[in-house]
Amino acid sequence: MDIQELDISKVINPALVNLELQATTKLEVINELTDLLVKTGAVVDRDAFIADVLYREEEGKTGLGEGVAIPHGKSASVSNTSIAVGRTKEPVEWESLDDKPVNIIILFAVKNSDATTTHIKLLQKVAILLADDEVIGQFQTVQTKEDFIKLLAKNQVKEEFRMNIIGIAACTSGIAHTYIAKEKLTKAGIALGHNIHIETQGTIGIEDEISAEQLKNADVVIIAADIKISGKDRFKGKKIVEIPTDLAIKAPKQIITKIDNEINN
Repeated sequence: MDIQELDISKVINPALVNLELQATTKLEVINELTDLLVKTGAVVDRDAFIADVLYREEEGKTGLGEGVAIPHGKSASVSNTSIAVGRTKEPVEWESLDDKPVNIIILFAVKNSDATTTHIKLLQKVAILLADDEVIGQFQTVQTKEDFIKLLAKNQVKEEFRMNIIGIAACTSGIAHTYIAKEKLTKAGIALGHNIHIETQGTIGIEDEISAEQLKNADVVIIAADIKISGKDRFKGKKIVEIPTDLAIKAPKQIITKIDNEINN
């Protein structure tokens, strides 16, 4: 099934959205959003789930910049893979790529056994949307829970490309940063006039695998990864640029422009 065809209502409903969070700290935000998950039955052990989310927080920044954070926990305490969304009245301090506080928080609650199911695809779809600056801007102004969910369900139209860049995106958890990095690099590449294809190596394995033809025609390989990737030896003889996923998310145009200058000047 194509990711654009997936139904976001499988992981979120109005009961999992709170656009008036009272929280003033990261922990309070996680607590409030977890309470929504517990109330709807998506999480069966509140304290254990919060502990799993905080453990993931220690592994790396989940603030994406522009006021958005995506804390997430893959946990045995999750009975149904779900997303809880909150908007705080005032920005909350959060470890973010732009070192600024956040007020839009999307908490991913992933059931352990869902690592290879459609539910992960749904989470990927949300992650891709978070690469869209227009959508992020609308998150700040939307007035109802239903409209917020409509934003999350928005389909992204794929564009035609031009030049030849291939790459891989892979983060520690294999969920959000992987797909956000992919989308950020792809959109930046298109905007700068390049044909770009990014393979992902995430929780459910390799997706959008680079074809033999794409590999043959590639001018450069961008590896945006926080873990060891599979199949790196296939790029022998190609120019390879390796960066962490947070840099791919934070400065994709700058990265691609620098590579372009190095190759063509």
